[in-house]
Amino acid sequence: MDGQAVSVLAHRSGLSEANAMAGLLMLELAGLARRQPNGLWVQMRPI
Repeated sequence: MDGQAVSVLAHRSGLSEANAMAGLLMLELAGLARRQPNGLWVQMRPI
């Protein structure tokens, strides 16, 4: 699965980059998203 940059996710959602990052952090803590080593974000799939 390809990842998305925070700037792209923020633009698509209408959020500021800071608010998008905050949301992504919450999703990461819930196990629903993951930041890849290249800085892109991906959605986690249930096993």
